Amino acid sequence: MVFSFDTLTLSRLRQPMRLALIACASIILSPAAASADETAHLSLAGHSASTGEPADAPGPPPRLIRTLPDSTSDDAHAQELFAEPPVAVQLKSLDEILPPLPEGESPNGIQQVQYPFYESGAQNVDPAVPALPPSRMPDDACDALPELWHEDITSFTYTLIPASSQNVSWNSFDLRHVIRTQRFPYLQVTPRFSFHLVGDDPYVPIPNTSLNLTDISPQLYDFGIETTLRLPIGERWELLGSVAPSMFTDFYNTSSGAFRIPSRAIAFYQWSEHVKLAGGVLYLDRDDVSTAVVAGFIVGKPEDQMRLELLYPRMKVAYRCKVDGDLEHWIYIAQDFLGGGSWAMQHSYGLNDVVTYYDQKVLFGYERILAGRKAAFIEGGYVYDRELSFRELGYGELSASGVLRVGLIF
Repeated sequence: MVFSFDTLTLSRLRQPMRLALIACASIILSPAAASADETAHLSLAGHSASTGEPADAPGPPPRLIRTLPDSTSDDAHAQELFAEPPVAVQLKSLDEILPPLPEGESPNGIQQVQYPFYESGAQNVDPAVPALPPSRMPDDACDALPELWHEDITSFTYTLIPASSQNVSWNSFDLRHVIRTQRFPYLQVTPRFSFHLVGDDPYVPIPNTSLNLTDISPQLYDFGIETTLRLPIGERWELLGSVAPSMFTDFYNTSSGAFRIPSRAIAFYQWSEHVKLAGGVLYLDRDDVSTAVVAGFIVGKPEDQMRLELLYPRMKVAYRCKVDGDLEHWIYIAQDFLGGGSWAMQHSYGLNDVVTYYDQKVLFGYERILAGRKAAFIEGGYVYDRELSFRELGYGELSASGVLRVGLIF
């Protein structure tokens, strides 16, 4: 066994302390602690073993050496264990310790796991992403890093639904930021904020009556923090769960009706190399749709040229039409059955209410993905089966319209 001390440390110790250090080492490594036929010799390189005084001739940093008996060494020389002190690992970047990502796979956390709280057809349902860094790195590697590994992904989306004959238009701005860390590799936190400009003075006839709905807040907001846990179980199963406590309000009505907790629990089963089954439940906590079932299957892997997500409540077929180095070009068609949301609002005459908008969409889109991380997309389509309802006043039907959506992920 070898104990190494640098010269600077020993020089700072007073002579009694140096002698005490040598005496303690002698007791620990004394022949009595070894077998009966083992002899030991203790010497402090550069110092006298009897007095602890520095030797006249300078030498390398002192080391405390234990020699083994002749029976274990042919030449009776000392054998040094751990002769040199450990050297701290010096890393320039995480690439030196993290395994490379499999070719074709994307670490884009938003693209993979935001369903169903993200309406864009560019977003995939499947939570399968490349393996994150190991849940525990070697201790020496961790000590050499200034901070633990983390990943930040931001997305911005703008959606326009033009006004129909009832003057109800929607301009929505959505911003969210995904945070994942090496300490908790299966957990991600997503703060988000959405702002909606709604066309005012709507004329929305109530079915089977001569009445119509008017007076909707021109500005609606929703914001919250979504916590998502993605947990692999064995080689085939994977569980995805999330809760997203949020406020949905116009800031005039901030009663209990404005606070909702959308959540989801989905199980994925790898049926074969290219087919994955999915099933679960969505708790949307909306006035029109409280819960919904997730059921269907996914065909294709992230590196495949074509991918099918045949699920309810959203389906998608995507095709990678071109690859230019790290730049991928995708086209897709998607069907969304549960578009819309509920917001607490206050009418101009002071009545607190909850407004709910519902629609279904068919979307055609184009997406560019750079190096599996940065992305930009544009999509458009047809919006139908639209409804606008108030908890206190009733509901009315809206005529069909179109939709245009653009987004960035970076």
